[in-house]
Amino acid sequence: MQRTHWCLADYVIRDKLYTGYASTVFKAQCKRSGEVVVLKVYTLPAVCDLYKYQIYREVNVHAQLRHANIVLLLAAFQEGDKVVMVQEYADGCDLFTLLHKYGGRLSERLAVQMVLEPFLRVLNYLHLRGIIHRDIKPENIMFTKNMVLKLGDFGLAIDMREERAVTRAGTLDYMAPEVLRCPYKSRPDENKDNRSLHYGARVDSWAAGVLAYELLVGFPPFFDQSRAATEDRIVHKSPEFSSIMSEDAKTFISRALHKSPTHRPTILEICHQGAYP
Repeated sequence: MQRTHWCLADYVIRDKLYTGYASTVFKAQCKRSGEVVVLKVYTLPAVCDLYKYQIYREVNVHAQLRHANIVLLLAAFQEGDKVVMVQEYADGCDLFTLLHKYGGRLSERLAVQMVLEPFLRVLNYLHLRGIIHRDIKPENIMFTKNMVLKLGDFGLAIDMREERAVTRAGTLDYMAPEVLRCPYKSRPDENKDNRSLHYGARVDSWAAGVLAYELLVGFPPFFDQSRAATEDRIVHKSPEFSSIMSEDAKTFISRALHKSPTHRPTILEICHQGAYP
């Protein structure tokens, strides 16, 4: 799909996949090549300066990535007041949908082979390049029809070689305690020099533990009815394990969900030790 000029007129919209605060995501087909793609469209006047910064950061981070288990960014361009990201279309379904097809949870064998092994490999690829994803959840993990896992949505990803992570960012059920300690912010440079807020790639290790638990149990380990109660459980409580869960699974999840990031394994350590359930 090499070309010198990109524009929305080159695409036929086939379906609207998602509408969020800052973006709308479409399934589309290229009129020239016939290729089915995903168009993620941001409307700049609808977002604040912080979100504009995050959009351009998302493009810059995603453009660096080439991995079999990452949704490929084919192109990004600005047309008028819109920023458009042209992405590979994963023609299967997302992990959230897949879990429902399996009755809400997976066997340990399926969870490891189908999800955790390729997922941890791709997280290791990101971390070796200094990139934290920061928004791991079933909705951001997709599959092709051939069941190849594809990690997507780098809207909150950050390159630690370029800037420090100091923002409360992500999906609450998957946030590590050190992320919860951070305030929300309104400017890109806010709190960047506050060393007490800095966190690192082990927030993704925490999210991997949450994901493993949800795959095996059917819901996140610290889920509660209110946001405040969920935050309290994340900071102060330990996960409750089912009696049918293997000791290997309990050990993997307990290590990944250590409250202290310094005692939590890195993704590289997890991959080297083979410490999945």
